Amino acid sequence: MRARALIWAVIGAAVTAAGTLVVFWLVRGLEQAGWLAGVLGAFAALAALVMALPHPAPAPVPPPTPERPGEEDGATVNTFSGGTAHGPVVMGRDITFTGRPAPPTGSDPDEEPRDGAGPSR
Repeated sequence: MRARALIWAVIGAAVTAAGTLVVFWLVRGLEQAGWLAGVLGAFAALAALVMALPHPAPAPVPPPTPERPGEEDGATVNTFSGGTAHGPVVMGRDITFTGRPAPPTGSDPDEEPRDGAGPSR
């Protein structure tokens, strides 16, 4: 938005300068209007030269810091203060679902477990 405002300001200044030169030419004559146009043109050329100069390059982006040994990619550090935490902390991103495990080879999947932990029929 700032660039658009700057462009309109430059266009407005150019139109104002051209109108002023026309009025100056009608009032003072061609010789003095030509002289003033030359002076204003020199200033415009200097301004264009300054704008055409190369701008300083932005600072280079520093290289990424190396990972510390023993630290996994995406490791998270949880900090507790003013309280006590008991048990493991499980985050939603650490939970994976792989589906039902396959039965061991050589066994019947319909056979009931011997320890009685399975469903009864």
